[in-house]
Amino acid sequence: MTEFGRFSEEMALQILSRMPPKSLMRFKSVRKSWYTLINNPNFVAMHLYNSMHNEHSTCLLCKRFVIRDINSNDVELVSSLITFFNDNDGDDKCITHSVVEDIDLPLSIGVITRDEFKEPKIRAVLYLVGHCDGIICVVHDDILLWNPAIKQFKILPQPRLINGMVNSIGFGYDAKSKDYKVFSIPPRDENLTSEREFIYPPQVEVYSLSTDSWREINTDHLETETTNLYPEYFQMYFRGIWYWTGSELQKEFMSVYDREDEECVRQLIVVFDMNDEVFEDILFPYSLYNPMIYLDMRVLVWNDSVALFGQHRFGSAEDAFGLWVMDDFVKGSWTKHLALEVRSVGSRMVLEIWKSDEILLAANDNRIFSYNIRTKGIKYLPIESTYPTFSAAILCINSIVPVIHGRQQA
Repeated sequence: MTEFGRFSEEMALQILSRMPPKSLMRFKSVRKSWYTLINNPNFVAMHLYNSMHNEHSTCLLCKRFVIRDINSNDVELVSSLITFFNDNDGDDKCITHSVVEDIDLPLSIGVITRDEFKEPKIRAVLYLVGHCDGIICVVHDDILLWNPAIKQFKILPQPRLINGMVNSIGFGYDAKSKDYKVFSIPPRDENLTSEREFIYPPQVEVYSLSTDSWREINTDHLETETTNLYPEYFQMYFRGIWYWTGSELQKEFMSVYDREDEECVRQLIVVFDMNDEVFEDILFPYSLYNPMIYLDMRVLVWNDSVALFGQHRFGSAEDAFGLWVMDDFVKGSWTKHLALEVRSVGSRMVLEIWKSDEILLAANDNRIFSYNIRTKGIKYLPIESTYPTFSAAILCINSIVPVIHGRQQA
């Protein structure tokens, strides 16, 4: 093709498909043929594949709060893209350096980024739901799908049922229908009488990006004869399955006093497989029950396997953590792989686990740092967060997947 000069078309495609989205967005205005190429679903898929298999760097989006003016009580909400670059010599890939870029939220979504931000307002200012293929699902007043790399976003229509609890909203990609899906789970519906109290099973709605609409799905598998299973905290989407941590709760109580003592049967993991459209539950490792000695249990991917990560409630230090890897998805069996203490750091909040041996944390002194499990090395980033416990981070990649039509196959 003459547009690519001395490069063959195939070579030009390989070069372009490895370029950052920002450059590709500029190239779209150079030639009509480039605009057509970059918008082509096959090229979008090629670029996404290269981004997903990039071993030279890792990106995280971090929500943090900073004080710009010491003479004011105002705190600013900042979204920062952190890119860690790796030393690719040898099997052990170590971080060589990092780059932090503050990115702007779309103005039209109406997020107030500068205020005093006291509780409970600070909890609802912006919630990071999850990431898939470069698209980030966030919640402000509405649910949004946002690709910051191409500065494109979409505000979702309101669910038909009552708006879902923010922490239970889930996001991922349905490979069967080649479509992005968002889950909304309303708060518990209860029937209170003078004699007894009854809790109804959860309702669930799923949004489809391709149809721009919601539909209610069957939740029979979230109900037993005496209990209901509630997906409460969305954790991740991995290989076609959505994961929540949640609770198994009694359905019926003779009085409010009985409910206080007996409501929660146990904590567990709730999963949804889009292929079968069925919810299932997976128990935590047996050692975590009676009593529940770990806090903030997270489901994550560790060495390409599903794992649980939590902070020890009664550890010798505040920074004692444990990690369990799932051996068998069907049986729900686990093996403990890790017990560690991040000593002499004073970490207040685990933000993200990445690269299988790195933990991004916010410290008591407001600094943000990465801790290497294997070497016990600490790398402080040139950023901080005034409210570490309200900070958050998610792994992400740079892609040109649009949120208007989503990923498609030609």
